[in-house]
Amino acid sequence: MPTATLPDRRTDAPIPVDVPTPVVASPPGRPVPGPSVIDRLRGDASRRPVVDPGLAGGLRAWLEDGVAAIDGRLGDRVEPVVVDRRALEPGPWSGGGPITATVVRGAMVGALFGQVVLTGQLGDPVGDGLAGLDARGRADLVAFLRGLPGAERRALEQVVRRQATMMATQWATVAPGWQPRVADRLTVPLAGGRVVLRGIADLVLGTPSDGRASICLVDVRSGDPQPGHRRYRGFLALLETVRSGAPPFRTATYYPASGDAQVDEVTDDLLAGAVDDVLRALPAREAA
Repeated sequence: MPTATLPDRRTDAPIPVDVPTPVVASPPGRPVPGPSVIDRLRGDASRRPVVDPGLAGGLRAWLEDGVAAIDGRLGDRVEPVVVDRRALEPGPWSGGGPITATVVRGAMVGALFGQVVLTGQLGDPVGDGLAGLDARGRADLVAFLRGLPGAERRALEQVVRRQATMMATQWATVAPGWQPRVADRLTVPLAGGRVVLRGIADLVLGTPSDGRASICLVDVRSGDPQPGHRRYRGFLALLETVRSGAPPFRTATYYPASGDAQVDEVTDDLLAGAVDDVLRALPAREAA
């Protein structure tokens, strides 16, 4: 186990934050000023926590112990049991159901977010969003959008344009020194690869740890805040911690519909809750 104390579970209540700049979201419907959303995520580097060298290993050991409880029931299956967003947030918005306008909107906004952060530019949001879906191999989503009745398609495109404009206002000034990486895939194999934890961070900011936590993870959601969003950003923090050996200092969910960001400091409590979420998802994944 890690040297730090890890509680058994966590609640969905926000974790108190003690930093010199506010990191809590602005009230619903009140977008924050442009660049400040980035400043809130980066915060004060001098106040980031020192990395506990035993934390990542303790978390992995905890996960391995939990996986061992179901390993004997996996039989001779070839494909690994996967715990991902679909396991933590069942529903069509996580790819667990039929294609809908909501699914297409979320995928287009995610592709546009990456473009804005990396290039600082925004052309035609709809055309660029469709090109992004093609580049990611999602021809099925492109076909769905093009097959929508005229009024429904125009309504979806209007929402995409509005959210793209918000992202361009708030994210086109990411400093190159923060080394932004978009659509970063985080993978942690367990039990010799028989169980795999997978997540995608829409944005990773920061350089590798040199003794202090130095990474910020961002998940982008085109809809309204949901309780499961905090669960997923905790999951991303867990994957980064186990993968790299150092926890991120902060993890966030960004909502371009309002310009708000829900932000968590990465604590032992948050990581313990993420382990608990994974272990509770395992039976469902094993039976799928």
